[in-house]
Amino acid sequence: MWDVATLRPLRRFPAGPEVTALAFSPDSKQVATGHANGAAVVWSVGD
Repeated sequence: MWDVATLRPLRRFPAGPEVTALAFSPDSKQVATGHANGAAVVWSVGD
């Protein structure tokens, strides 16, 4: 994940199954990913 204004990396996520869906929480402190194998993961991205 990177800052679109500066193009600097903010967070790197471990590799895993292909991501097929992604959504940020309203406060942008979490992101949920859906994967090709049916798994869903919630990641903390806020500071």
